[in-house]
Amino acid sequence: MSINKNGVLQSYLSEQRIPIHNLLDDLSKFTLSNISLDTNTGIFTFVSGGLAMSNYPLPLPVAGHRYYGRVEQKLVANAHTDDGRFEYFAGDGAGLNIVFTDFNSAIKDDNWHAQSSIQVFPSVAGSSYYLRTFSVNANATIYRRNHVIIDLTDFFGTGNEPSVE
Repeated sequence: MSINKNGVLQSYLSEQRIPIHNLLDDLSKFTLSNISLDTNTGIFTFVSGGLAMSNYPLPLPVAGHRYYGRVEQKLVANAHTDDGRFEYFAGDGAGLNIVFTDFNSAIKDDNWHAQSSIQVFPSVAGSSYYLRTFSVNANATIYRRNHVIIDLTDFFGTGNEPSVE
């Protein structure tokens, strides 16, 4: 089994049969710094320059579980950040975070593009975890939407998780 545009996981997502953290259910749980959120479209706008960050509380991850993370982003052709990630986060270091995407590797053509990956938490060392998405010293405005994190091991069972093609 694999994850692809027309694959099994995509059909489960569209039918909402996988328990997904719907980040727009309770906007009061977001912390936003130098970011605006359009509640009608679900689009996050990250201002250029300095630190722009958004956090949303998540349950503790499970050591050894495989997690799928996906976000869509729109960047202009010359966009660059000193750092910019989408991650399951409690801090930096072993057992504290898994990074799903690094935004400097994104396609930059002023269109929406999805980035995703599957990552494993080898150990869990934190006590409070968040979905964290941020940019540092971006030279242009960044737009992000449709943040998704799924515990694949919980849904499919150990050893039955899909892999990325």
